[in-house]
Amino acid sequence: PYYQRAAAYARKMGRRAVVFGEGEDCDARILGVELREDGSSVEADIEGKRVSFRVQIPGKHMAVNALGALVAAASAGADLE
Repeated sequence: PYYQRAAAYARKMGRRAVVFGEGEDCDARILGVELREDGSSVEADIEGKRVSFRVQIPGKHMAVNALGALVAAASAGADLE
């Protein structure tokens, strides 16, 4: 519910809000998650680039958290490779 407010503030500051999750309108979105007892294998689209990664903590919520960290790094100019 706070997205519009945050996005408006970011625009006011000359920035943009970066959205991540599962929706098609996200800047980074989960395409698939294989959940295992010892972690999760994740397929994602991060700003138009398909990325595969593994999280060593089980749970879809941990995959989404990792996705948030990756899109933040990409937005800051980091090379995800």
